[in-house]
Amino acid sequence: MKKVLLIFILSSTTLMLKAQIVDTLICDVQDRDTTQFEHLPWFGNNAYLETFLDSIGYPSAGGVSRIVGPDRVKFHVPIKFWIYRNSAGIGGPTFLQLRNYMDNLNKTFNVDNQTLIGFYMRCEIGYIDDDSHVNVESDTEAWSLLQNHKDRGCINIHIANTISDNANGIQYRARFFGVDGIFLSRQTSSDELATVFPHEVGHYFELDHTHQYYDKGKCRKEAIDRNRYWPTFSLCFGSLHSNRICEATGDGLEDTPADPELNSNASCTYNAAGNYNGRTDLWNDFYQTPPIGSSVPSTRNIMSYNRDRQCRVAFSRMQIAVLLYSLYRGKNTNNFAAWQDSKGEYDDFEMDNFQEAARVIALDENQEHNFNQQYYGDGVWGQCDVDWVTFTAPCNSNIQVFTSAMTGRTNANTRLTLFSNTLVQLAQNDNISGTNLYSRLVWNFVAGQQYFIRVENMGQNVTGYYNLGVGNPFPDNLSIGGNSILCSSGAYSINNLPAGFTVTWSAAPTSVVSISCTTCTQPTLTKVSDGLATLTAVVSFTNNCGTIVSRTFTKQVYVGLAQLSITHQSGGVPASLMIYNGTASTYNQICMYAISNIYATSPNATSITWTKVTSSASNISWTPSGNNLSFYLWAANQTAVFRVTATNACGSKSVDFGFKAINCGGCKMYVISPNPANSGELNVVVPNIPPPCKSANTTTIEKNNLGSITEIKLYDNLGNLKIEHKYAASSKQVHLNTSALKPGIYFIEIFDGEQKERQQVVIAQ
Repeated sequence: MKKVLLIFILSSTTLMLKAQIVDTLICDVQDRDTTQFEHLPWFGNNAYLETFLDSIGYPSAGGVSRIVGPDRVKFHVPIKFWIYRNSAGIGGPTFLQLRNYMDNLNKTFNVDNQTLIGFYMRCEIGYIDDDSHVNVESDTEAWSLLQNHKDRGCINIHIANTISDNANGIQYRARFFGVDGIFLSRQTSSDELATVFPHEVGHYFELDHTHQYYDKGKCRKEAIDRNRYWPTFSLCFGSLHSNRICEATGDGLEDTPADPELNSNASCTYNAAGNYNGRTDLWNDFYQTPPIGSSVPSTRNIMSYNRDRQCRVAFSRMQIAVLLYSLYRGKNTNNFAAWQDSKGEYDDFEMDNFQEAARVIALDENQEHNFNQQYYGDGVWGQCDVDWVTFTAPCNSNIQVFTSAMTGRTNANTRLTLFSNTLVQLAQNDNISGTNLYSRLVWNFVAGQQYFIRVENMGQNVTGYYNLGVGNPFPDNLSIGGNSILCSSGAYSINNLPAGFTVTWSAAPTSVVSISCTTCTQPTLTKVSDGLATLTAVVSFTNNCGTIVSRTFTKQVYVGLAQLSITHQSGGVPASLMIYNGTASTYNQICMYAISNIYATSPNATSITWTKVTSSASNISWTPSGNNLSFYLWAANQTAVFRVTATNACGSKSVDFGFKAINCGGCKMYVISPNPANSGELNVVVPNIPPPCKSANTTTIEKNNLGSITEIKLYDNLGNLKIEHKYAASSKQVHLNTSALKPGIYFIEIFDGEQKERQQVVIAQ
């Protein structure tokens, strides 16, 4: 069992300053001090955390780049390792094991979860070579070691052979003095215990266990039902701050399910049998069959005690909010600016500062690296980054090793050194020229032999970036050049094609486009008919070992007039729209009074317009708006034909759709979509053209105010209320989360303050 919380309380300011005498309170279940828990700003109010996430722009926009940049990581937190060895300097984790620690930590925080927090390792490792401390046997001993071996501006991680009570990890939380620190046992470097380190760092950033207060009374123990409310009269302090019990009990987070303490659960699924069979909370709800809208205990949450540690991979959204709050406004605000500074930005190959932890590079591979600066606390920065890679030659050949500029990044000043597998220096190059501070060397490599490559930073106080390549890597800037819209014919080529590379072309389908040649540098495409074509280029070269290396590039080409795609929702519109050709058989039947929405999309159109071609009534209601057409028909057998026209550089293309109204029984004021609901979300919308059907004597003024949503209730087919929400009187569009509902038929009741409308909805898988 991991032990993670040790609270240190000082009896006076004098003791706090001298730090000589410490009273300790050790809590085996690691519950947070209740007074502190009740003073958390989100205690009884998880909306506070949602507002906080909104205020910092979470989640961040952008995709995943090779360099861990601002899209994935906003905070670059240094880790200082303290390694405990015997007096002869023997023992402790290897450099490779330290690299695994860092890999697991970053995978958890910014690959498996988008916490925006990443970690790099301080170049300098601290060693405590003392037989008496190889095994840390007490919390008092651990605390003394933490205070005597600590650096500022980082998280201090101490790794001993074993730690007190045979724990895997302990996070020592200082209340009034010193700095927090983490002790790990050496066995936590194994894959089976890979999540111990992220678990303890979660505590460092103020996360509690998901099972906090699991063995306490009703005022502390968490309710399984996430929608359970305090009774009208309750003596529990939390009832003064929250209606919902889950926000003021347990770990205080609504999106971490109630947890009975999972130390006996040894799989990635909740084991309802055995030790957990028939277990209930204090309100007699069963953990294995929680009420609708609630979940079984999470075996995958990093802050749980699930015995299968490899299952623990996830932080919840509210947990991520707590992590970030600790950075922005919590105990780590003194490091906030430095940890957010781009000087600390690191690459995905960290930690690779040591030959023993070298990453692998393959022939013709390109890797993006950088030399990051390191924060030492109190506004002090330094630089000691050096990168190691290992290369095993696939053949006997003269092969180049080089660094080069990374587009859009600050240049690095590199020096390359090549070593044998016994670290005998073979070759070295500093600058390619007087103006090119990158490096290049060529060596006659021997097949099957391992080599080491070291890249050193020759420019201090600069966070510099570089590409590292061996052989002839594919350039990152290759692409197919040419117009994406083809009216008649046009030429295409590969942008930035290097010398010695060849290209093979193809285009499909042949019914849409023809190609002039397949092995030329610049083929010509010619229109055969309107449609969408795919142009394919296979770029190849022969590498140093005589192997042909290829990469495929594709480009979509829209040939001729604009391509149209029609989608729709609501209003009784059929699943597949028929194109109107002037005959009665091509009318699409829709329900009268029901609002229909038709959407036209065209990826190669410069404009889309709607026109009414014909109508059997002069007062038909229709509203074109960009790609969307909303309309409804007022009476049975009323008809209308609409034309959508898409225009591009090649001309215009039009399609007609005809509609005929039928009596479907009743008038629907609201558009509900998707129905069936299969995305976990149900949308209820007041259309901008409400039908005149609310009542026979509704006045014109009242009609103009129709359709506000003030209340929604959702019932199952047995009449049980499953969802209930109230809204401001001006609400015109609302979203319901249906992810917790079982598949089946439900009924939604919508109230506008005067009348109710009831519709059937289907919740799909």
